[in-house]
Amino acid sequence: MGKTKSDDSDDARKWQHRVSRKQAQVETVQHQTKKVRHELHKVRERLREFAEAEKFTVQRAIASFHKVEHKNADEFERCHSQREAKEGELAALKEQLSQLQERTKEQRAELETELEAKMASMREENRRIATSLT
Repeated sequence: MGKTKSDDSDDARKWQHRVSRKQAQVETVQHQTKKVRHELHKVRERLREFAEAEKFTVQRAIASFHKVEHKNADEFERCHSQREAKEGELAALKEQLSQLQERTKEQRAELETELEAKMASMREENRRIATSLT
């Protein structure tokens, strides 16, 4: 039982049809693969952009922190130097007060001595007047 020419051409057509279907399926899968690659590329690009934006956000936050830290350090230095200046002024004022107190003490002692001398002369005069009246 041999095959006839028409049977061979039917088989060839069937195989040709199968091959065409498989090629169409392969083309469909390749097209879908390209679409997936394209979508994957888009997703990766969006992730890269997001990561870049996050990196800049973090860098700005760090820069802001350092700026505040630097400002606080400057403020601390300014306050520290003002404190030292005020302590110097206080020491100078204490020295002036000490000198004034010393001068006042000396002047008081001189005035007391002068007053005592005047009082002694007045007492002597009062005694003389009192003895002359008696």
